[in-house]
Amino acid sequence: MRILIQPRNGDSIEKVVNNAIKILQDCHIASSKGGDDRPAVLIEADDLTLVLETLERARLRVLVA
Repeated sequence: MRILIQPRNGDSIEKVVNNAIKILQDCHIASSKGGDDRPAVLIEADDLTLVLETLERARLRVLVA
């Protein structure tokens, strides 16, 4: 499953995606990895709820694709 990360405040897409991946891996969501088409983070569908909650707490803007 693909989660799109929306940059804000002039952040680069790569920086925002890398930050999201680090946050998810720090929370032991091992399925998270970078997508081939930036600004996507790939996850297992089973992790969706936890991923969305985690990224919301980190104040990242996400879209499920």
